[in-house]
Amino acid sequence: MQIHLREPSGSILFFLPVRWRSTLPGEILYERMKSLGPDVPELITLPLEMQTRVFDPAPPGSRKVVFATNIAKTSLTIDGIYYAVDPGFFKQKV
Repeated sequence: MQIHLREPSGSILFFLPVRWRSTLPGEILYERMKSLGPDVPELITLPLEMQTRVFDPAPPGSRKVVFATNIAKTSLTIDGIYYAVDPGFFKQKV
């Protein structure tokens, strides 16, 4: 939220170890962001033809925030990402 509220324009890529809405930080962010603009469901829940929306530019006057699992670090390139947030969480079998 600090990047969105205090930094110049640019899209944000936020890494989490699992589907973002299934984490406490993800739920907190989702609740805070609901009032900021249109919500796009998690890509994994969308049909393939709609998943490509992540590559569309953000509408003028808005900021795109993409939540992705850590696997996206090596397999996904999204134009227009200006900020990347990696909280350092990881999933580990015990």
